[in-house]
Amino acid sequence: MSKKIKIDIDTNKNTILHIAGLAFDNFIVTDVYQKAVELSPVYHKPSFKFKDIEKIFPNISYRMINDWDSKGLLVNHRENAEKGWRRFSLQDVIRLKIIQDLKSYGMSNDSILNCINDIFEPDKEHKMYFFEFFYFIAFLKKRSVIVVTKNGHAAFFREKDYYLACHNGYSCAEPLLILPFTQYVAQLTGNKLETEQLFTTLDVVDEKQKRQITAIADKIADTNYTDYSIERKSRHDNDYLVMKSKKIETKQKLTGEDLLKKVKNKPFTKTTAVTDENGSLTIITEETDKLV
Repeated sequence: MSKKIKIDIDTNKNTILHIAGLAFDNFIVTDVYQKAVELSPVYHKPSFKFKDIEKIFPNISYRMINDWDSKGLLVNHRENAEKGWRRFSLQDVIRLKIIQDLKSYGMSNDSILNCINDIFEPDKEHKMYFFEFFYFIAFLKKRSVIVVTKNGHAAFFREKDYYLACHNGYSCAEPLLILPFTQYVAQLTGNKLETEQLFTTLDVVDEKQKRQITAIADKIADTNYTDYSIERKSRHDNDYLVMKSKKIETKQKLTGEDLLKKVKNKPFTKTTAVTDENGSLTIITEETDKLV
């Protein structure tokens, strides 16, 4: 039986962090979630010593751990409350890496604590296995991220869901930090992630091609354009692209002066004005762009 999740990550209901809380409702009724809950004791068992952490995250020193512990950022698993060897659970090890990365971006201890609470214990009244669920699917090599706001609130996302949320227009009105949660799990478990890096074509082309791709993308992004054709040409051993596109606009009224401006403002453009039987004016603009 699923429980209704309440996460007040942000007061703006259009933010992607708010969406993360709502989306989690869809996960808790799945078999994967139930399996993650069953494995929860494994995640919380303090079985790691510092020497184990050194091998996994060599840039985390014992001095750092002592400092973070004194700031109240860690969970104490000493054999004795004050003495004895410090031990860490699997969850604690991930917590250390998250703290290290957040500190590298200058986040305050208070904000880091907010973030840690959102990640590991988002609902004080009802146990919600956010970490366990996303750890489990990360172990299965399904990519997940943690999205963090500048004031230290955080939410889990499956990587593709996060980018889909942004694409669908959810507000990103402030800077956000994206932590590679699946990569943390891969380092901890020794899993090798298949190459599934998210990169754009612009990352693997030269400057000339970048200009051409950007110009084409800008044109396609304009929903007024309907038809496109791209042809590669060469002159004097210089390759370039010729892009032809068609734009159709419906106007109620357009003066001859306005039409003349349209023609003059864009060279290599054919503009046709058509009036239907109802008097509505349609302007068909056929443009030719040389992309060098």
